[in-house]
Amino acid sequence: LIYTYYREADTPRQLALIFRLFIFLVLLVFLVLSLFAIDIVQLLTTEPFYGGSVVVVFLVPAILLTNMYIFAPGIGIAKKTHYLIWINLLGALLNLLLNMLLIPPLGIVGAGLATLISSMAIFAMYMIASQKLYHVPHYWPPIALGVFAATLMAWGLPQLPLDDIARWALNLFALVAMAMIAVSLGLIRVTELKQG
Repeated sequence: LIYTYYREADTPRQLALIFRLFIFLVLLVFLVLSLFAIDIVQLLTTEPFYGGSVVVVFLVPAILLTNMYIFAPGIGIAKKTHYLIWINLLGALLNLLLNMLLIPPLGIVGAGLATLISSMAIFAMYMIASQKLYHVPHYWPPIALGVFAATLMAWGLPQLPLDDIARWALNLFALVAMAMIAVSLGLIRVTELKQG
């Protein structure tokens, strides 16, 4: 749809709107999977794999960022697809370097962190290149604040020494709080939802 309608004046604004709504949904998915990681891992695996829940907070956003290139259409629109090779090559090299640096001291957490950082770098390169070739009016401060709030909750809340009932209650409260934060930041606007 983007490649069909990119010449229309309203397309960049519509793309920015879809991106904001997507970010809101992604932050909720990130929080659900991160806050309930241990429960999900225990439900789906056996005890030797329970320790893997510590990397969910890194791998969920890494996977999401890897697939968010669709919100950076400028490279394709401008037919500069050779940029994709260089961006992905730089990202792979960064991932390799970070794995070499972070796995020895941090183990599985280092691998997860390396994957997240390289995914963030790749997404940033895609977005920077795309914005130069086809500008979309993203309003980055509320997006950054929303990501920061979700990251604080996803990382901090699982560190609290709570029993299961208190932990579940706090996690559910965090999801409601994240929705309220997103509305207050303008990531999701009631008027836009009413318009369809």
